[in-house]
Amino acid sequence: KGCMTGSVTDSTGTAIANPTVTWVGASNMNASVNASIGFGAKAFTGTEVATGNEQGWFTADDIDAGDQVICFSANGYVPVCRTVTFVEAKTTPIPDVPLPTRGTEQTINNIENGGTATDPTTGGQITFGAGDVCESDGTTAVTGSIQCYLTALDPLTELEQAPDTFQAVTAA
Repeated sequence: KGCMTGSVTDSTGTAIANPTVTWVGASNMNASVNASIGFGAKAFTGTEVATGNEQGWFTADDIDAGDQVICFSANGYVPVCRTVTFVEAKTTPIPDVPLPTRGTEQTINNIENGGTATDPTTGGQITFGAGDVCESDGTTAVTGSIQCYLTALDPLTELEQAPDTFQAVTAA
């Protein structure tokens, strides 16, 4: 088993009090869980949990050696996940993990028909087609209303904070 230690901050480097750190073996991940992490549409639930202190520092032990998906979260911030390789009987230092401040909550009604959410500050948008939003089983379409958060990230300086599935595109 291995150990980890590190800290969680906001994008300015200020400590985030009491962050939550969850992890699960990368080999135990399935496509639907990866998708929910990648898009931040669903809270990630790992098999193990640690809570940081008031200064954002966390430590955990008894972590299986090998690749683990580690997710860092705190209220009001966008979760960030990383794959980390742990070595038997070693402590793995995790570099500071900056969490972007979560954007304004937007509601899309009748999501089964598709819809668009627009950030009132930046004008950024996310559009879903009919049937594009699924339950965590990956097959059952969500119906009714959903809430989503649009969080602006600068791909030149904040790409590490973007989900693993992030792709930058240029607006037409």
